[in-house]
Amino acid sequence: MNIGLKKKIISIAAVVAITATIGNGCVLAKSNDITVTYDGENISFDVQPEIVDDRVMVPMRTIFETFGAKVKWDSDTQTITAKKKSKTIQMTIGSSDMTKNDETYSFDVSPIIEDGRTLVPIRAISDMLGLDVEWNEKNNTVTITTPQDDEDESWKNNTGTVDLDNVEVTGDGISVSDNIITISKGGDFEVTGTLDGGQIVIDTEEKVKLRLSGMSLTNKNGSAVYVKNADKAYITLTDNTENTLTDGENYTSGDENEKGCITSRDNLEIKGSGSLTVNGNYNHGIFSSNSIEIGNGNVTVNAKNDGIHANDTLAISGGTVNVTAEGDGLQAEEILDISDGEVNVTTTGEVKASTSNDFGGRGEMKDSSQMTDDEIQSMREQMNNNQFTQTEESDDSEDTSSKGIKADWMFDISGGEVTVDSTDHAIHCTSDINITGGTLNLSSERKKGISGHGDVTIDDGDITITKSTEGIESKKILTINGGNIDITASDDGFNSGGTGANQNGGFGGGTNMQGGQQGGRGQIGRRNSNGQGGNQMTPPEMPSDQNGGQMTPPEMSNGQDGNQMTPPDMSSDQNGGQMTPPNMQQAEGNEQDSEHHI
Repeated sequence: MNIGLKKKIISIAAVVAITATIGNGCVLAKSNDITVTYDGENISFDVQPEIVDDRVMVPMRTIFETFGAKVKWDSDTQTITAKKKSKTIQMTIGSSDMTKNDETYSFDVSPIIEDGRTLVPIRAISDMLGLDVEWNEKNNTVTITTPQDDEDESWKNNTGTVDLDNVEVTGDGISVSDNIITISKGGDFEVTGTLDGGQIVIDTEEKVKLRLSGMSLTNKNGSAVYVKNADKAYITLTDNTENTLTDGENYTSGDENEKGCITSRDNLEIKGSGSLTVNGNYNHGIFSSNSIEIGNGNVTVNAKNDGIHANDTLAISGGTVNVTAEGDGLQAEEILDISDGEVNVTTTGEVKASTSNDFGGRGEMKDSSQMTDDEIQSMREQMNNNQFTQTEESDDSEDTSSKGIKADWMFDISGGEVTVDSTDHAIHCTSDINITGGTLNLSSERKKGISGHGDVTIDDGDITITKSTEGIESKKILTINGGNIDITASDDGFNSGGTGANQNGGFGGGTNMQGGQQGGRGQIGRRNSNGQGGNQMTPPEMPSDQNGGQMTPPEMSNGQDGNQMTPPDMSSDQNGGQMTPPNMQQAEGNEQDSEHHI
């Protein structure tokens, strides 16, 4: 792996602080005695709650994550966005107007930034998430509780059976017609037996549970299980049973909403101690228009397109999930959250190999004798204009995407063991990636190991990337606070396209880092206050001449022996051999506007 620099910045072992001045009119009183509890448990804050204009303000990230929400900060607009299942909350610094699912609510206090921390009004946040809040002024205590669930649970009392062998059913609100089993009332239904040429359809406003207890269902004309409508659908895998769902290669049902072997237009939860195999021969294996939760069980998915696809959140909190897909292995159009369990993903789709047009040694480089006049002229122009930046790699279209794990709004992993063997990016998010734990073993045949178009933050975890073009990339800020990282890459080990300052004394400061040759391994351990480095390194634009002056880019003139010099190494040594690209040199500690590649 070669180490190089370009005109961008990577922040390692540091979180960029957000600073601002509190607007006039805020009455801020610090108190070290404010206690906040949530459902009987004390909330621990890294910054103490404060009282502003008689309202308790608490650190943004801690309170949202305590409530089970994912949160992002947009420094450009100073906007906070939090998501929890179907709720999306937005608020802006200095504005008392807040939105929930596009509806605007006004409060008497707004979020602020104080001492580099974003503070939000705890009552407003709790109200937006439907929580109860009480303030005890005498004890300086905020008590937050989740309201008791007063939903009607009578649906659980409606139990029934589905006998696929004989195509017979029992229970209220369930019927059979032409091998199509329709459930029109909430209930808990046990499914057994084998049926080739049938379908289970759920169409009700209530909750429905399918308890799979040793069954096999094939529908050659559409989805095997179709949740057309439900308050929520559950698939429970009975202990020590093996279950199989299979669809056909063509759907003739005429319902365009059927997008996979299991299709759910509402929230879907899969759990249990049994096994489920899903064969998606037409499109996706498991699809939901809303969210998918996998709590435990052994789930195996084979899919023509995406293995498991959720239009909202895909959350895996346990069990074993094995996916083989021609499209994306796991895809969430909002949040993809892995907190526990074992996840194994293989994608096999055909994708184009990554390419690069920079002249810093990446990609296939012609000798000058093999170059056309136009190619030589183009190279001259790029060198004269200092265009030694890597050509931006465009993402493949959805038709050719075969990424291992893919999310749009956020990818978050805090635990579990994830193995990805992909032809495309192993992990990709069009926004932020947060890694706070877990074990990741990643391999990408033609693309990147971890690719984020937003910020990529690694706080902990074990990450091994055995094959990739670039190991870990952020198109904004890449922050590494801890973890064990082992990367094999044919190009950059790390790549950041954001701006910011290395707050640990320059590249390498605060981090124990080793780099090998191109295509070799680089290892990063936990934070080390004695990390090597300490001076900001300058981009290796050109080597210096013998007098110490910096050499200018060659104009492709002939060398002393009459032979034309070849790019990208610019000049020959005294023996006539081609010089290798210069190693990075330490400057006098001056900060550069540069991109760090490892």
